[in-house]
Amino acid sequence: MSTALTRTALTRTAVAGGAIVAAVTLGGCGSGIDGSATPGAAPIADTGTSVPPSSSPAGTSVAGTPVPDTSAPATSTSSTPAPDGAASAALCPTAYLRVTLNRSAGDADMQGSHLPLVFTNTGSRSCTLRSAPGVSYVSGNGGQQVGVPATRYPGGAKVTLAPGASASAALFLSSAPQKSDCHQVQARGLRVYPPGNTGAAFVPLPTTTCSDGGPYLTVGSVRAGVANTGA
Repeated sequence: MSTALTRTALTRTAVAGGAIVAAVTLGGCGSGIDGSATPGAAPIADTGTSVPPSSSPAGTSVAGTPVPDTSAPATSTSSTPAPDGAASAALCPTAYLRVTLNRSAGDADMQGSHLPLVFTNTGSRSCTLRSAPGVSYVSGNGGQQVGVPATRYPGGAKVTLAPGASASAALFLSSAPQKSDCHQVQARGLRVYPPGNTGAAFVPLPTTTCSDGGPYLTVGSVRAGVANTGA
C-alpha cells in the first residue's frame, strides 16, 4: 500500500461496503452533507474535546488490525513530515487538537463526498501525528455509534504540527445510505479519534447513514496541509 493514499482506494472500500445493502444507483451524488447544526439538539461535545468512546478508537484497518502510533515523533517547525534525526516531540493529544471538516476543499461525485478531516494544534508546543484516525458516525445526545467504523488506511510519515499548524486526512463518505433500502439512521456527526489517541472529538455532520452493512466511511493517513482529499 503506497504512503500517498489515492482517492480511488478510499472510494472503492466504502462503495463495496454499501453494495452489501443494495446496489448504488447512478444519478446525482446524493452526499447527504449538511453543515448546519442539528435543530433542537445540543452538540455531543465541542469539536476537539474528549467524548466517551463507544467502540475501538482505531476502527478497522485494511490489514484487519488497528495501527495506532504512540511512539515519540520528531520535531520540525511546521506542518511537514519530520526529518530523520530531529529532536523528539510528543504525540498531539486530543485535548490540544481542533478537529474540523474542510468543506471548501472537498468535492463530491456519484459515489459520495471527499472531504479533508483537519487536525489543528491548539497547544503551545509542537507535537506530531502519524497514521490514520478512527472515525465513525454517531447519533443521539449520548453519541451512540451508528454502523461499523471507517476502514482505515494506516501508515505514512510522522507529521509535526507547530502551534496553530494543521494537517489533514482524506475522508470519503459513501452516498450509498441515501440510495439504498438499508435501515437508515439520522447521524448527528462523526466521532473522531486522532491517531494514537483514546480520547475522541465530535465533528457535527447531520446526515443519513445505515446501521447495517457498510462500512460507509474510509479514511487515510494524516498528511501535511489542510486540503488532503486523497486525490
